[in-house]
Amino acid sequence: MQLPLSPIFGLLLLASGQAVADTPLTEQEAVQLGLQHPEVAARWDANTDIAEGQLESAGRWANPEVEYSREALELPSGDSEENTWSIRQRLNLAGVPGLTRKAARHQLRASDLRNDHARREWAADIRLHFYQALAAQREADLIADWHRRLTELTKAIGQRVEAGDASRYDHTRFRQELALLTGERLSTRAHATSARDRLAQRIGDGQRPLTGRLLPPPRTPEDSSAVALSPLLQALSAETESAELRAEAAQRRRWPELTLGVGRKEIVEPGFQADGNVISIGIEIPLFDRHSGQARTQRGHAQQQRAELALARAELTTRLHSLQRDLAAEQASAAALRESIDASPESLSDIAESSYAAGELSIAELIDAHRSELNTRRALIQRELEARTTFIQLTLLTGETP
Repeated sequence: MQLPLSPIFGLLLLASGQAVADTPLTEQEAVQLGLQHPEVAARWDANTDIAEGQLESAGRWANPEVEYSREALELPSGDSEENTWSIRQRLNLAGVPGLTRKAARHQLRASDLRNDHARREWAADIRLHFYQALAAQREADLIADWHRRLTELTKAIGQRVEAGDASRYDHTRFRQELALLTGERLSTRAHATSARDRLAQRIGDGQRPLTGRLLPPPRTPEDSSAVALSPLLQALSAETESAELRAEAAQRRRWPELTLGVGRKEIVEPGFQADGNVISIGIEIPLFDRHSGQARTQRGHAQQQRAELALARAELTTRLHSLQRDLAAEQASAAALRESIDASPESLSDIAESSYAAGELSIAELIDAHRSELNTRRALIQRELEARTTFIQLTLLTGETP
């Protein structure tokens, strides 16, 4: 008996879709999905179109003017007529159009660099939410495992109470501790779901499990020159060059422009006709508007850009050293916590349970041991997340691709 082809294809598609849904989502895949977000890509494309449009319109010569005039006079000897055709062009001999085009090219480069920085910021935001969701999931799994463990331990203590080997106080106290842990389990699960939803909003994938390493790899500290690779600093530098060129162009606008005209003229009178060439030259007289205000404004913009560039360079350098110190401290703290957890083949809670069963520890000491180990493991997750967050900020500052 042969099955129809359409159900077979449906089963194959369902199986392949299930396989994709079960494949863990990595950090790089999450970033790739986020960078393909249509609204985000449209915003970057719009910024590029704006800068290219400004470049296209910058430094253009004024459009030429074509003029035709006709004069007719009624004279005693007959009618007189004059016809003139001319074309006039406004000329800037100070080089303002060339400087304006250079300024627009620098502005286009700054726009591209800011787009690059915006992409890196978006990728860093996705990475940050990816690891926040991963840390929240691991913390929720840790609390869920601990809750199952304490549930079994509560049942065991209850059986000991029935056998007369433990007091009802121990059982009641442990049930209270389990109730507290139940609340934490619900809270961490809700937090993990919200973190995953925030990531899904950025990448459009909310089904696949996450995989990755929270603690970032060791990193060699860079010197202060590393900030020069920052796209933001490079964009500010390009904007400063553009502002300086616009200031120079505004200064040269104080030079008057010329208007050159050429054409033909024809005169027709009774018994007489003549034609010839027409040449005209006009010069602007800077009587009312000397462009001094515009020149002063552009000088102020250029000075403002230079100051912002210097301040940004100093701020990024300080932030670079601060992030390097924070990352080293957070990695060392996480390593110390990991070492304390792995120092003994038996965990603190296992040792406490054995000692409690032997009558060497009280119920309060058993609970304290469980709580201490649980808090240490939760602190390890948070320290690793803090180190990863600092690592992401550091790579964003230096313009690297982690």
